[in-house]
Amino acid sequence: MSRKKTGQSSDQAAEDTRSAALDQEVAPPADPRSRARWVAVQALYEWDASGHDALEAVNNRLDDVPDAKRVGEMARLLAGGVRANQEAIDAVLGQAAPQWSVQDMSVVDRNILRVAVYEVLFDTKTPVRAALNEAVELAKTFGAETSPRFVNGVLGAVAQMATRS
Repeated sequence: MSRKKTGQSSDQAAEDTRSAALDQEVAPPADPRSRARWVAVQALYEWDASGHDALEAVNNRLDDVPDAKRVGEMARLLAGGVRANQEAIDAVLGQAAPQWSVQDMSVVDRNILRVAVYEVLFDTKTPVRAALNEAVELAKTFGAETSPRFVNGVLGAVAQMATRS
């Protein structure tokens, strides 16, 4: 099963989309929780792609963020929670998307999914629907053209695993 549309890898397509979003100066969401997800996904992307420390990457992204203290606390909780539970989260993703190995998912999609799975199954403070909607919005901003549909499909399977609403 392939998500390639024009011969580009999904990571390259996602990078092109992310670059286009940044070039258009897409503003992060105003809501601190949404902004924290935005920062956490970017930090986890950096960690996953380059091996840089995810929590340090969060700190590096807070310089120009309004309400940086609150956003930073939330983003560090998300990034740290994903890192602490990565093996279990990746196992859930493997069950929810059996046609894809976690390593074959684009780096962007994989980390958006990790944050959402962490919120849905481990953190449990966020309503399932809110975590899923936020993940799809992140996929629209940072992912490839097919990312929102992919993220929504995988998280639909994850939502069925959750026993809360």
